[in-house]
Amino acid sequence: MKVLLLVDDRLDFPLGEFYQGLHKQIGSVDIRRLNLGEQSFVKNYFAAHVDLNKFDRILMQLDFGLLSKQVNFFKDIEYVVFFHNNAFSGEQHQVGDSKQYLKFYRRLPWARIITSNYTVMQTFHDNGLDVECIPRGYHSCYCSVNHVERDIPLLVSAAVENPIQQAFFQEILKAFPEAQVLDSRIEHDEQLLRRANIIVFPDIGRGYYQDKIFAAAAGCMVICPHQSAYEAKCLGLADMQNIVLFDDDKQFFDKLTFLNQKPELVAHVSTNGQVYAEKHFQAFELGCRAGRVVEAPMRRIRDYRLGLSVFGMRW
Repeated sequence: MKVLLLVDDRLDFPLGEFYQGLHKQIGSVDIRRLNLGEQSFVKNYFAAHVDLNKFDRILMQLDFGLLSKQVNFFKDIEYVVFFHNNAFSGEQHQVGDSKQYLKFYRRLPWARIITSNYTVMQTFHDNGLDVECIPRGYHSCYCSVNHVERDIPLLVSAAVENPIQQAFFQEILKAFPEAQVLDSRIEHDEQLLRRANIIVFPDIGRGYYQDKIFAAAAGCMVICPHQSAYEAKCLGLADMQNIVLFDDDKQFFDKLTFLNQKPELVAHVSTNGQVYAEKHFQAFELGCRAGRVVEAPMRRIRDYRLGLSVFGMRW
C-alpha cells in the first residue's frame, strides 16, 4: 500500500518513532510537511504536487481550522484519513470544537478519522463516523530510564489553563514549598522527569491523560485529577495501581500525605506505571497500530452519492 502523509510543518514534538512504525506497517509512506500557506489552499497544493492515482490512502495531520473551510474540496477525495493527535485535549475544546468537527465530518461520511482520545472516538462513532483511537505515546530516546538518583521528591506541572487550575497549582506550592516546578512541556524535559519521585498534575477538568502516561514512562509516580472514568478505563489506568487519581483538592492532599508515609507504595505504583506505559504506549508500536487502521478497508464515496441522488438531496 502506498500512502501520502501530509503533516503540519509546525509540529514541534518528536514524531520519528511513530512514523517509523507507520512506515514499517504500511511499507511505503511519502511524508510531506506543509506550511500554513499550503494548508490554507489544499486544492492548489494537490493540483500542483499530488497525483491521486499513485496513492492508496491520503493521511492528513494538518491544521483542522484551515481544513474545515475547505470541505468542498474533500468531497471528491476518496480514501482520505484525518489524523488528529490532540483533538479535544483540553476542556475549553470539548463543546465548541466538537460541533465544528462533527459538522465537517458528517459531510464526508466515507472519510476515516484517527483521534488520540477515546471519548472523542465514542462521540464520533455515535454520529455514524468511521473513527478509531490511537492514543499518544512516548519515545524511547526521551524516556529510557537510566540509573539516575531521584533527588526531586515532588515535581509539579505548571501546565494550567484556567483560574481554577491556577488556584489549585498555587495551593499545592503553598502546602509544599520545597516542590520543584516543571515549567516546560512535559515532552521537553525528560531529564527532570527522570529525577522526580512523584509528579503532580493540577489540571482539573482537562479530560486528558496522555502527558501523564509520558511521565509514567519516565518512572515517576503520577498523581492527577480523575478526568474521565471512560477515558481512564480505555487507557488501562487503575487508581493506586499504576497511577494515583483524585476527585478534589481534599482527596489530593489526603492521598499525597498518605503516600509520603508509604514509600514502598509509591515505588509500587511508579514501577507498575512505567511497565504499563512501556507495554502499551511506545510510539513505534502505536505507529504500527495506526498503520493497520490506515490499511483497513474503507467506505466508498459512490455508496453515499447513490443514497443522496435517490433521495434527491444536493451536495
